[in-house]
Amino acid sequence: MPEYDFVVVGHSHAVAFLDGVTDWRKHIASTTHLPSDPRYSDAFQGWFSGAFPDESLQLQVTEPGLRSRRILARLIPRTSALNGAAEYVQHDGQPKLLIQTQFLDFLKGLPANVPIVSFIRGNEHARQMLGDLPRYDFLEPEVAGLDPAADAVPIDTIFIDQVIDTWLSVTLPTLAAIRAVTGERVIHILPPPPRENPQSAGYFEKVGAIVREHGFAPDAIRLKWYRRYCRLLSMALGLNGCEVLPPPTETLTKDGFLKSTLADGLTHAKLDYGKILARAIEEKIRSGK
Repeated sequence: MPEYDFVVVGHSHAVAFLDGVTDWRKHIASTTHLPSDPRYSDAFQGWFSGAFPDESLQLQVTEPGLRSRRILARLIPRTSALNGAAEYVQHDGQPKLLIQTQFLDFLKGLPANVPIVSFIRGNEHARQMLGDLPRYDFLEPEVAGLDPAADAVPIDTIFIDQVIDTWLSVTLPTLAAIRAVTGERVIHILPPPPRENPQSAGYFEKVGAIVREHGFAPDAIRLKWYRRYCRLLSMALGLNGCEVLPPPTETLTKDGFLKSTLADGLTHAKLDYGKILARAIEEKIRSGK
């Protein structure tokens, strides 16, 4: 039997999952001595100041009803040595994958025959939720309709995809590296969708000044950017042999937004979301596909 049920590696979207079902908080340095940052909830106090360990954590699953018992987790906060883990560069006219030495060592040290669950990045689309741009719209097959306002400028989807390509360029190399080096099954967890009623968020993270001056983009625009990002990312990951797990249906409103009761700030989810997601992860792993 493998020592771990699965490995978790990723950025801030992993926090809700780890808070929801593991004992990971007992492994991290106390943040009570840090000045409180009003932009973030308690879950992310110290995230940007080095209070989170830059090492792998051997965790116990504490949530009743789950089959998993032990998880190996590696978080990548801003201060982590694993940031900038991999990138594609052009070599003789062809893309070549370059992997950071520390990240390569980390991957080579992972246990064999254990699935890897990725929470790599995921907030790239969030900047588009703000209302500081002139009114615009674009076609997205998964979100019906166009803005009927006369001043809503239609944007060519070629331009939209070019923007999203820049987001994918910081995510795909890391997932490709994980898959190539380990040869293990890789399941990437898509980030939660935009939250419903963002104006009611208790924390506005780094964009509070913009929100106070400009508010938020229309709901349809926020959802279109997210859906298109997730669709293009999923397609690209599939070509690299990675699997994708979308947000659980029960965490979403009928329109596809993250329920406000499960939202943490503007872009993250609470531990209750993590508990629901954990069941979906286990089901995905057991299904073998």
